[in-house]
Amino acid sequence: MLTLSKKISAVICYNLSISGEKKEVIEYGMIALVQIIFFVSAVFIAGIFTGTALAALTICFSTSILRKSSGGVHVSSINICTIIGMTFCLFSSVLIKYVLADWINLFWLSILAVACFTLAFIVIYLKAPVDTKNKPINTVKKKKRLRKSCYMILVAYAFLTIVFIYLAFKFHTSTTYALCILFGLMWQILTLTKIGSKLIGGIDKGMSMTWKALKSL
Repeated sequence: MLTLSKKISAVICYNLSISGEKKEVIEYGMIALVQIIFFVSAVFIAGIFTGTALAALTICFSTSILRKSSGGVHVSSINICTIIGMTFCLFSSVLIKYVLADWINLFWLSILAVACFTLAFIVIYLKAPVDTKNKPINTVKKKKRLRKSCYMILVAYAFLTIVFIYLAFKFHTSTTYALCILFGLMWQILTLTKIGSKLIGGIDKGMSMTWKALKSL
C-alpha cells in the first residue's frame, strides 16, 4: 500500500514538475488517500460476509471523521493500523447487530449515549488535538481551530444519535446505528488517552514482533 502510494505520487509530481516540500505534501496526501480507499473497501467487503457492512462502515466513519480533527495515537505501520481498525469495526459491528441491538432497551441506550458524549466532550477539552512527532501542531490558533472542529463533530454525532433513538422509539427501528456511532466515538476518544496509547502501543508491538518472526521463518 505504501509502495503504491509513493509510485502514484511520483508519477503525479513528475508530470507536473513538482519537487521539494510540495512533493512531500503530495506523497503524504496520496498515502492517506490510498489508505482510506483501501480501508473503507476492505471493511465494506468483509462486512458483507458478516452481514454488517453498513454497521461496520458507520463505526469506521464515526472514528475517522473525528480523528481528522482530534488526532490520536499512531502505530508503527499503515498495515498494522489497517488491521487494528478493520478488526475493531468488524468485531464491534457483529457484536452490536447480533447481540447488543436486541439486548439493550431505549432507556439504557439513552443513559449510555449521555455518558459517552459527556466523556467525549471532557476528553476533547483536556486532550485534543493530539499531535505526533511527524505531524506537530505548532500554533495555538491551529489547536483552537481543531478543537472547535471536534466540538462541531461531536454535536453532529449527538444529533444523529438522538435521531436514531427517536426512530427506534417512534417506529421500532433498530438501535444498531446509534450504538455504532457510540462505539466509533468511544474508540477514537480512547486513542486520545494514556490508557488507549498504552493499549494500542502494546498491540502494535505484539503485531510487529509476530510479523518479524513470521518473516524470519
